[in-house]
Amino acid sequence: MADHDNDEWTAKRVEDHLAEAADVMQRLPPVRVQGYFSTWPAIAHDFADRVGCEPQQMRRPPPSPEAITRAEATLLWLRWLEVEDARLVWMRAERAPCLGLVRGVWRALHGDEPEVLPPYTPDWAEAMARETLAEAAGRHMVPVALAAIRPGDVLLFAMKDHAPAKHCAIMSGPDLMIHAIESHPVAEITLWSSERAGRRLRFAFTFPGLAD
Repeated sequence: MADHDNDEWTAKRVEDHLAEAADVMQRLPPVRVQGYFSTWPAIAHDFADRVGCEPQQMRRPPPSPEAITRAEATLLWLRWLEVEDARLVWMRAERAPCLGLVRGVWRALHGDEPEVLPPYTPDWAEAMARETLAEAAGRHMVPVALAAIRPGDVLLFAMKDHAPAKHCAIMSGPDLMIHAIESHPVAEITLWSSERAGRRLRFAFTFPGLAD
């Protein structure tokens, strides 16, 4: 990442530094307990052992020393923010998916999350033939009529017509919402960007304590 002291600081440049810092943290080697190691040789699995197994996770190369130094300096910026603001900024840098965005706002408002997120797959709702995301939201949030949504409400969208709602966003203005898509940064976009978006809005909820 090219950087020069005499470059003008812009919002894009700050965003790039934060994104790089988040990437560095994800690529650092895991912490290991000192003094313990294994003398067992690596196990060579044959084809029969691998059938039905999850593919091995490929590890990305570690960050460069220069990138680590820049990340250390960037992380100090978060100390100047309120705790809730720092959490949201870091979530955006980490390119959190939509559910992570809503969970982060919940933690900022109420602390601990109300339930443990179970392991799930992208087709979980379809496989169970249930509105799993809406059911979870309904256990802890206040339902809102779609005709009465307002900024601050959590919106649940279906990704396809006649499919369960699996994408969530937070309404940020009369015609705006904040959402996140995996591997993309958190972004504020036009709520009614197309007729299809309005047709696929299925549920709306308000965080507890914010409803009138």
